[in-house]
Amino acid sequence: AAVDAFAQARTGKRAPLISDFRGDISFAHDDFAAAEKSWRDYLATKPNRADTARVWEKLGDLFVDQKRWRDLLEARTHQFEAEKTAANRVARAIALLRLEQWDAAFAEMRQANAQDPSDDQVEEWLPQFERFKKLLPQIKVLSAGLAKNPQNYDLRLDRARLFILTGRPLLAADDAQTALQAEPTSMRARVQLAEALYDAKDKEAAQKLEVSAQLARDGGHVEEGKLRELRTLDTSLRAKPSATEALVGRAKILRELNQFVLAQRDAESALKIDANSAAAHFELAQDLDGLGQTKEALEHATKATDLDASDSAKWYFRGLTEGKRADFAAAIQSLSHSLALRESAVALRTRAEYLRRIDDNARAEADETRLRDISPK
Repeated sequence: AAVDAFAQARTGKRAPLISDFRGDISFAHDDFAAAEKSWRDYLATKPNRADTARVWEKLGDLFVDQKRWRDLLEARTHQFEAEKTAANRVARAIALLRLEQWDAAFAEMRQANAQDPSDDQVEEWLPQFERFKKLLPQIKVLSAGLAKNPQNYDLRLDRARLFILTGRPLLAADDAQTALQAEPTSMRARVQLAEALYDAKDKEAAQKLEVSAQLARDGGHVEEGKLRELRTLDTSLRAKPSATEALVGRAKILRELNQFVLAQRDAESALKIDANSAAAHFELAQDLDGLGQTKEALEHATKATDLDASDSAKWYFRGLTEGKRADFAAAIQSLSHSLALRESAVALRTRAEYLRRIDDNARAEADETRLRDISPK
């Protein structure tokens, strides 16, 4: 304001550049409406081409923050018209991509590369467009399906998956967000949205979904098979929210994705429906163990073996949890139950370790000998 007043005192009118500066200050204070008005006021003074391109670029960045994609394309078009550089062509190509104008985006990128293949923006973005191009036929098929049926959220999440694979997390986030808003109970949508947000470096937004940064990835991406299983289980639970088996199954997948909080919630929901579900107690025990709550985990592991004493896996996990709490005598007994039901190398190895802890070396050596017999490696 002081600079504005000084300029008016010297010239009798507001200097055009003041509007540009006011826009910068407003934007820095997140007053986007004021920033847009100031920058448009400056553009109305018809500055030179370089300044025109520079201010349209700033307006474009503002529209990105506000997710105003059509306004973004307009800004990038004006930016390019003011200065017809390869970099500004790339910026316009990206805006076209956001509006799902695939062919136009690729045409713009080809022209940018033809104009100046050594431009920094061309060198950065051309490989990304080429990676996107490999899956473009599949993306177009899904896009055509969505044009006919925008409410098909399975198609939308399938497309979000392709966007993730092509390195376009913001496009993936748009699709996953739309799906999650329509189906708030969908764990597939929640996981896919969180993955996209983490890829877009928006950790805070991802964690608001209660999806931790320890999200399990296979080759940098959530495993396709896990997403398919979540889709099936989400569908079952939409049809029958009280399906205990589906809740336990979904909790298991979430645990395998290292999402113990969400897994715990599903397991607890299953127990509210059926307090005597051995599978739900077993799942909850593993979820709590993943959260470091071994005391509570042991309570549910014990309940699981009480309800189903014929499952070697439940006895093994109970023994493992007892061992974590340094109750080696109880752990050895539980592991012995597990081995009596089904011999396994992991149970033998763990029991031998616990036998060493209580100095029962003779029995430990017997387990180790047996271990070498069944698993020489």
